[in-house]
Amino acid sequence: MIINRFEEIKNYIEKYILKTGEQLEFGSLDPVESNTDGVIHELTIAKRTVRTYRKTGMLVIAVSYDDESPIPSEKLLEWSVGRKVNLKEDSNTFTWLAQGWIMKEYRFKQDGRTAERISYRMGLRLFQYKQEFIDNKREAEDRQWSALRQALRNELDILKILEPALSLKNTDTSSWLQERKENITSLISVLNALLQHHLWDGLSSSPEFPVNWTGKKRLVFMHFLQAFIHLSVRKQSFDWKEIGASYERSIGGSKTFDSHKQDFLDLVETWASCPLPLLGLNSLGQITPIYFTGPISGRYSNYLAGPVHALTDLSVYKDDYSTSAGTLWLAENRAILTRFAAEGEFVQNSGSLVIGVDGQLRSAHARLIRQLLQGDSIQQVIMWTDYDESGLVIASHLTSVVKGASKERITMKWICHDQSILTQFGEYEKYMNELLMNGERTEQELILGSETDWKKWIEC
Repeated sequence: MIINRFEEIKNYIEKYILKTGEQLEFGSLDPVESNTDGVIHELTIAKRTVRTYRKTGMLVIAVSYDDESPIPSEKLLEWSVGRKVNLKEDSNTFTWLAQGWIMKEYRFKQDGRTAERISYRMGLRLFQYKQEFIDNKREAEDRQWSALRQALRNELDILKILEPALSLKNTDTSSWLQERKENITSLISVLNALLQHHLWDGLSSSPEFPVNWTGKKRLVFMHFLQAFIHLSVRKQSFDWKEIGASYERSIGGSKTFDSHKQDFLDLVETWASCPLPLLGLNSLGQITPIYFTGPISGRYSNYLAGPVHALTDLSVYKDDYSTSAGTLWLAENRAILTRFAAEGEFVQNSGSLVIGVDGQLRSAHARLIRQLLQGDSIQQVIMWTDYDESGLVIASHLTSVVKGASKERITMKWICHDQSILTQFGEYEKYMNELLMNGERTEQELILGSETDWKKWIEC
């Protein structure tokens, strides 16, 4: 059907194409009579004041066109309102122009006649098509999220139904399930908060996800989470491949989530605040080690200053650890840890405990730090990270954990790249931001220092 879109096109141009102070002039164009399909019209763009008048540009457009013809090229969907495109002057371009998908824009020099720039812009028809495309996509995402929300709620409801049975049965199954329910509490808490979002837009902008995750990846993760929880509350132990297989239930379904494997596992562990084997996922062959040197004691183990030791994330969640050390060092890089371990006498004589976070503060690291700070031994915590963007993020996370678990009597220190010490994180953050703005980035190994420096940092 051929429809005259003049008023809509006029409003579109005034809103998105014209610059400040510009207006359209229609010349001999009669908006009411311009109902011929494919006829091209010229509209003048001008700036007019009380004393001056200047033509600043011209638009070549189709006012009437058959709005039922399909989009001629998917490439047009890549266009945006502000984009200016150079196109070949061929039949394809003329067809797009005549059908209202695009418009041609001339921009004049100061003389009001000579073309300074000629380009093609998104037309009203393409703008409306993209808006409808976006709206349809959003509606589809909302429908998919609505169905997924219900499926996730069903999993949580099943978990609630299991509660009364636990008090009536004293079986191996009820024993592991009760422990599983306790371990999964944090994950369920995050999930419940996300389920408050009725529309997909809310979830796609949630700060619970890594900022660089696309909306599609977030949605796939939520499907993964449903499958993960489904197995976690039904099976004492399951394999990675079972998650995809139980979700897809088709040939190749076990590989459904393989492309995002590590990212998804890392986020589940972050939300759950516990190692994934405690939620039933036992067959990845992955155990997270926590390397340290210094005195640490638990119910099942006892470590002294000397070589580098290691605790696993599972042991941290199965045991309660304490220390007799007065100074806790939290270092980003393992090289710092091994250097301290080589000076075993210093670690012992200075009453130090050094923990390496290996460039990533995982939930097990945070749990161990909290356990150690519950005692009365540790008097100060010295945080030492690289002098780059990642180092600042790790320092911030370490500070949050220490502040959340420590008592007011504990002193916190941050080591600067010039080997000076700061005792307020706000000052350290300011110092780091200034360092980064100046383009300075340094690894902590370059200022490793010696026992003399280490003693000075402890005593200052």
